[in-house]
Amino acid sequence: MRVLARILGLISLGFGILSVVPLRPTVGSKLARVLSPLKLVAGGLTFFSGILGIGGAVLGAMTGQTLPILAGGLGTALSARLIRRTSLIDSEFDEIFGDKRPDQIPRPNERRMLRSKWTWRMPRSQESIWERDIPFREVPENSREVLCDIWRPAAGKEQSRLAFIFFHGGSWRQYDKDTMTRTLFRHLSDQGHVVMDVAYRLYPETDMLGMLADAKHAISWMKKRADHYGIDPTRIVAAGGSSGGQIALLLAYANDHPALASSDLEDVDTSVRAVVAYYPPVDLRAYEAFKINGPIQSAHIESAKKREILASVVGGSPTDVPRLYDLLSPINHVGSHCPPTLLFLAKDDDVIPNQPVRTLKEKLKAAGTPVVLIEYPDTVHGFDLILPRYSPAAQSALFHLERFLAHIAQSDLPS
Repeated sequence: MRVLARILGLISLGFGILSVVPLRPTVGSKLARVLSPLKLVAGGLTFFSGILGIGGAVLGAMTGQTLPILAGGLGTALSARLIRRTSLIDSEFDEIFGDKRPDQIPRPNERRMLRSKWTWRMPRSQESIWERDIPFREVPENSREVLCDIWRPAAGKEQSRLAFIFFHGGSWRQYDKDTMTRTLFRHLSDQGHVVMDVAYRLYPETDMLGMLADAKHAISWMKKRADHYGIDPTRIVAAGGSSGGQIALLLAYANDHPALASSDLEDVDTSVRAVVAYYPPVDLRAYEAFKINGPIQSAHIESAKKREILASVVGGSPTDVPRLYDLLSPINHVGSHCPPTLLFLAKDDDVIPNQPVRTLKEKLKAAGTPVVLIEYPDTVHGFDLILPRYSPAAQSALFHLERFLAHIAQSDLPS
């Protein structure tokens, strides 16, 4: 009992400390690479680490030990602090939809939404129709089929007629569709939305222009099948995380840019009604500098490798092809034509720089584009993917996302 009390108290304290340790000062260091995944898990298990702390403190009191009481009490306090800070974050949706926004959400959809920004365990969504490995494009050069998964409401369930097209993250070179997103997609489809999970081509198979072409084909494919999936082709939302968020934003903001056009999509409408991006690199010059020249330098070989990969994805270094870096940065395409935008940031993100995203928000506001930016304290890159049914930050982000989508599905905002 005495040993158990100490173990529980110290585990809770360790998780609590991880939740408040800032990682940005250690960008590029070995310490950051170790702490970042631990901080992700600690954030997802915040509630449980608090319970462990209470258990350790109670057992410490029963066995007359000071250490478990102090460690467990502090661990619980730190867990409660993170939950409270996350739950208090507002979305500023009134700036976009006005004070009548609750009336715009159909009651069947509203009942399926999260009722609060955090609960100890998110309720499971009902089963959805999940169609896997559907070809949506054949690459002309090699007849390679590009695939997607489709999530849609079960038969008989009311549909919102909105399509949510998602591009996964992975630094443009790794991961795939269906990477830790099932909870999100099942929840959205349970609310009547159709979700398209896109497995766009990655480096070294293609460069960033090829990835954008795949994204445009995904939009075109869904619009052509609007009747089949029961969606409104003018109610398509592009979304993505990290590098996928950059692709989604570029697609939304520079859809008609002649330098980004696809020859096989001439006279095809690939515009979207709104865009959602989780921790996206919106300025590739700033991203390159952040990855290569962080506050603590990476090993020379590792930095050279990062520089080589980014240059290959873009088509050269910022010095060699400055125009491409500017062209492929969503922040350079802001204007009154941009659709409503929802942005999520992790304040302790050690992968992408946050300031360009804040600047993007200000530029969008100045252009008259409806935009909401939500920053989560004490969180790191990928916070929405790890243990989403329990994570305070992941649940809060879903709370705001589902309301944003409900408003886009119902409102008369300009497309």
